[in-house]
Amino acid sequence: MKVKPVPTSPKVLKKEKVVKEIYSQSDSKSFNRPPTRSKNGVLIIVVAIIAGFLAGLLGEVIINALAVSYPNLPIVSQFYLKTYPDDSRIIIQKSEKNLTASEFEIQQTIRESRSKVVTIFKKKNDNSKDPLSQVYRMEETKGSGIILTNDGLVITSQQVVDDLNSEYVAVTSDQNIYSVANIQSDPMSNSVFFRINATNLAMAEFVDPADLKAGQRLISFINKIDGSSEVMFTELGDLHYIFPEEEISSYIFSSESFDEQFLLTSPLPDKFKGAPLLALDGKIVGIAYQSDPVLTKADSVIPDQQFRSIIPRLLKNGTMERAWLGIHYLDLSRIINVPENLSRGLNQGALIYGDDTLNLPAVINQSPADQAGLKTGDLITKINETEINLDNPLPKVLQEYEPGEEIELVVMRDNQEIKQKITLEKLPE
Repeated sequence: MKVKPVPTSPKVLKKEKVVKEIYSQSDSKSFNRPPTRSKNGVLIIVVAIIAGFLAGLLGEVIINALAVSYPNLPIVSQFYLKTYPDDSRIIIQKSEKNLTASEFEIQQTIRESRSKVVTIFKKKNDNSKDPLSQVYRMEETKGSGIILTNDGLVITSQQVVDDLNSEYVAVTSDQNIYSVANIQSDPMSNSVFFRINATNLAMAEFVDPADLKAGQRLISFINKIDGSSEVMFTELGDLHYIFPEEEISSYIFSSESFDEQFLLTSPLPDKFKGAPLLALDGKIVGIAYQSDPVLTKADSVIPDQQFRSIIPRLLKNGTMERAWLGIHYLDLSRIINVPENLSRGLNQGALIYGDDTLNLPAVINQSPADQAGLKTGDLITKINETEINLDNPLPKVLQEYEPGEEIELVVMRDNQEIKQKITLEKLPE
């Protein structure tokens, strides 16, 4: 243990003498820091400047990366983003460099969607020795199909697989060729289902119909046999398109037929038939379809809600099983100036109506509607509390139910509302 010096000891006196000598000097002198300490200070400042520069550079890289991948992130939009109401694109503005975030999103959407689409050809049966006679060329493609399940259920349009007695092959995005089997046609939706012998396939995801609106931008693409894709852009036009509307018979609908489609503002080339129409998030809106046989372009879309309800039944039973009611009708949400004694003052609902000259009976003989006593002039306003209107036409609501299920119709007859229970049957082939 050290002992503290006594104030009167020689050591203390000597230190006090030195201090007095320093302060007694008339020429005051400054005390310079040692040279080594000065060099360390400069080094610290230089390191701090470099670190700050690198941190700023890294921060810019991170923010720009976030802006591309997550353009709606609040901190990104606060500092870097400028949005334009009349364009769905987001422009990243930084250091006079512009990047279109939607272009990155679209490229990513196509990359992720390619494996969910097949290219369809008629099967080659040529046994000649010429190898080129066995090659599948894009000029020969019938169209495209969309993979619905990971074990090979595929859907396309009747315009692609147009001959049920012919043999077809489906080529996946990784250029594997599969024979098409178990072809089944669905006249209600103008679509065709078939299977390929494959597993672990990527499956399509469908859009919520409530999210669709006229003017919405869509992406469509086809897979080419060289492994690349051809991409087209279009927009949704009329969401309740019926063709051809100039014919009066077009306004007489069947309870077993989907007459509506989505009209495209920019038709797609003929080779896009059966191709998917995608929202910008990659979800399937429907299948490209050629509504006008005169045109050689796909100008409309088979909406996905027209065939989605049948998929579980097809997987369960292995066959098409559509529900059958058996009437023809006028859709009051599509026409005006209907006599009030028929419309009951309503502007929506299904008015049972037929035309014998066109062989369109109001109520089909021996159908569930006939057996339940429905007749010409009855106005169906609801099915199980679901209103029949422009967004929920009769066939769409009916096909939410399976054959054998009992439904309750709300019917206006002779200015009175009645409730009629009907057991749906399987649609005859």
